[in-house]
Amino acid sequence: RGFLHPFIHSGYNPYLTLQLAHCFLYMGDGESAWNVADSIFCHMESPYSLPEAIHPRTGGGSMGDGHHGWAAAEVVLFLRDCLLREVDGILEVFKNAGRIFQTGQPLEIIKAQTSFGEVSVSLTFESERRVTLTFANKFFSDRSPERIDVYVPFAVQRVIPTSPHHLISLKNSAHETVLSCSSYVSTLFLEL
Repeated sequence: RGFLHPFIHSGYNPYLTLQLAHCFLYMGDGESAWNVADSIFCHMESPYSLPEAIHPRTGGGSMGDGHHGWAAAEVVLFLRDCLLREVDGILEVFKNAGRIFQTGQPLEIIKAQTSFGEVSVSLTFESERRVTLTFANKFFSDRSPERIDVYVPFAVQRVIPTSPHHLISLKNSAHETVLSCSSYVSTLFLEL
């Protein structure tokens, strides 16, 4: 149910638990990362805040601030890395966003700062069988990614890029499709 800190905090620690979830992301185990993170997310109260420690019996706050800044920062960092991450010169988009995706609903990253520059990506369902991926990235002139890998949690049958050089490869598996794109990709039309 979370990282239990029995001394001082006397409860489950949201920010340390989310750091453990982050470790699972870095090890490539998104499912375990979300399972750990969900053990804390289920305790969030409006306006999406967490206490510094969660009482193991009551589920309420047991210590510290009611709107703990460090816990809030860990939530933002975890979600950011689920949506967008730089790994060995590659920009990974939506890699661990499976639980954030809602079929038929748009998903958008707007002006996110990365080590490559500013990234904006939108995924829009035009119909049940057609999705548009739009990129508006402003990479640094001397540091663009080697490629952009976009992970979507559904099978893609066909990709129509606005330029034939924008799509490098498409890999389908049972649970997702990985689209490897050039760093100058602008729009991809996906047929499901």
